[in-house]
Amino acid sequence: MKRLTREEAVRKLMRAPKSEQRDAAFRKAIRQIPKGKVATYGQVAAAAGYPLYHRHVAALLRRGHGNLPWQRVIGAGGQIKLKFEAGLEQRTRLEMEGVRFIGKRVDIAAHQRRFRAWEFDEYARPTAPCPACGRSATVRRRARRTEWDAAPRSRCAPLPSGSPGCDRPGSCRTP
Repeated sequence: MKRLTREEAVRKLMRAPKSEQRDAAFRKAIRQIPKGKVATYGQVAAAAGYPLYHRHVAALLRRGHGNLPWQRVIGAGGQIKLKFEAGLEQRTRLEMEGVRFIGKRVDIAAHQRRFRAWEFDEYARPTAPCPACGRSATVRRRARRTEWDAAPRSRCAPLPSGSPGCDRPGSCRTP
């Protein structure tokens, strides 16, 4: 199988057909951004399960009919990508929601929305925090069964108490 170059992959993604499922996933991700928080186009695309589709997120917002909180989606690095009056309106709306700016950029450190995997994965749910490091593991449900799978997604070693490690391999310190 021929491996695509980066340019060919970008060209192929730009010609990707419209998909209602993809657009619904983008809408769900955008609606998950609370007031006072922002996310980049790339973060929204990745959270919806379509990394590298940031241009499709922008196109969805451009043809949206005002029912999405479009002002909470910004460019990489905290930039407002809209020009002229639209950019001023986006900045004004964000300031009304309590978002701080540093020059022309949003203070990303204070206002960035961090998406969590289980918010979008219908077969995953968070569990209790790992006793060693305090991070929560994610337990996956099997697609065709109703019981929860006891095996964690990670490769962390089980702790002496028998509980699974966290979902970040190698980060746990056994007590």
